[in-house]
Amino acid sequence: MRLKIGGMALENGVLFQTAEHWSAAVRQTDGTIAVAGGAKGLSLAARSEVESIPLLRGPLRLVEGMVALAQAKRALPQAKLPLQSPAVLGTMALSTVALTSLRGRRGKVTPALALGQELAAVALSLAPAVVALRGSNLAAYHGAEHKSIAAYEQSVGSDPTAAADAAAAAREHERCGSNLVGPLLALNAVGSAAVRASARGPLPGANAAVGLLSLMGAFELVRWAAKHPGARVTRWLLAPGELLQRRLTTREPSVEQLAVAQTALARLLDLEQGGGESAAGRVDALSPVAP
Repeated sequence: MRLKIGGMALENGVLFQTAEHWSAAVRQTDGTIAVAGGAKGLSLAARSEVESIPLLRGPLRLVEGMVALAQAKRALPQAKLPLQSPAVLGTMALSTVALTSLRGRRGKVTPALALGQELAAVALSLAPAVVALRGSNLAAYHGAEHKSIAAYEQSVGSDPTAAADAAAAAREHERCGSNLVGPLLALNAVGSAAVRASARGPLPGANAAVGLLSLMGAFELVRWAAKHPGARVTRWLLAPGELLQRRLTTREPSVEQLAVAQTALARLLDLEQGGGESAAGRVDALSPVAP
């Protein structure tokens, strides 16, 4: 039985997680690979009662992933998170100010104007992600993450961490978080436009409520799409995410970057098989991988 593995790209490495464990590997400045892993501090996905709660399971999964990321950063301080970049932080600050100004205007607006303003808000919301992905290794490590997961899922009676198989695998993946972007932004734009068009002024907490409900709804839509891969609606729902993966959020990784992802995957599989539990969370420094 194949494990359901999720992942997250770092600027210098990759994080993987299953329902019970996490692992991460990063390329250090001296060329070596540092890897760590262990039991998850918060494991909600493994609990059937959580998975059976519509709308709430999406945000809870997100929280679980953030806890795993914090564990990885604690074990590997050299791991570079996208939010550590001054350019990304600056873009986020400017985007937040612009969004606050855009959505804070008083007075009732027409539905058409409200929708136009929300489309502008969508562009502002995407700006930090674009800055994070341009001019960094994040997109390449994202591609390495996808390739490693795909090679593992497709391996039958072979080494699931074989570098050749991972290199040949597609860098786009149907479970990528990019697939949430289309439904999320669409739901958020329509919801925020409806709030602005129906209210005389900004309602306290309205934007936050719309954002949370949009996230919940987007997760449920993508979850439904995963269970109905042949449906026409599925193609519509996932099309924006697939386009983002091809054009922006992933690119072909180098041999060295793929080796980092494969190292993280090997540690995760070792933990899942019961190996290294006594040393969970330890950090290993491996030799550089020749190109």
